Amino acid sequence: MQSSRSYSDVKRYTDESLNVEVVQLLPGQCYVSTTNEHITTVLGSCVAVCLRDESTGFGGMNHFMLPGGSGEQRTNEIARFGAHAMEILISDLFKVGADRNHLVAKIFGGGSMFESEQDIGIRNAEFAQEFLNLEGIDLAVKDIGTSFARKIRFVPKTGKVMVKKLESLHTKQVQEIEHKFASGLFSEAANDEVKLFDWYKKVS
Repeated sequence: MQSSRSYSDVKRYTDESLNVEVVQLLPGQCYVSTTNEHITTVLGSCVAVCLRDESTGFGGMNHFMLPGGSGEQRTNEIARFGAHAMEILISDLFKVGADRNHLVAKIFGGGSMFESEQDIGIRNAEFAQEFLNLEGIDLAVKDIGTSFARKIRFVPKTGKVMVKKLESLHTKQVQEIEHKFASGLFSEAANDEVKLFDWYKKVS
């Protein structure tokens, strides 16, 4: 994870129809904004938590793949795990002046993408809810589970989150991308996800 003040690892593009800058997150990334930016990501079994200080409009999003984490991961990998991703998101919000007492969360993703007795999507969603409960952070909205992938866009300044259900073909693409990330094929998976984002920028 890069410095919370630079976020040099995230990709950006301009949504010309709305005249806003959009930050695009991949698994293991986090971003906090104090300006009129949008934050977007694509989720299958992964989970994104959108966290916002209702008093200032400062907000951020993470995107994690697994609920736990042994603490032995390299620095650029730890945010793939929910426990670390949540700590990073909250810490970065505090650094820009957010107040814990005014934090409100929204959870997305956790789809049942793979046939497994211990579905990772369900575990991710359960972890996020348990973490917020333990931290005493209000959960305002959750859109989790089901067998489809989602594209979400978060507007920290207003707290609004737009959710788009992806068609079955693109849900399969998201499954393949998540498999690559989980297998450590970060560069190849990131390239595939960027291509998926590029396609959605053209049609949505």
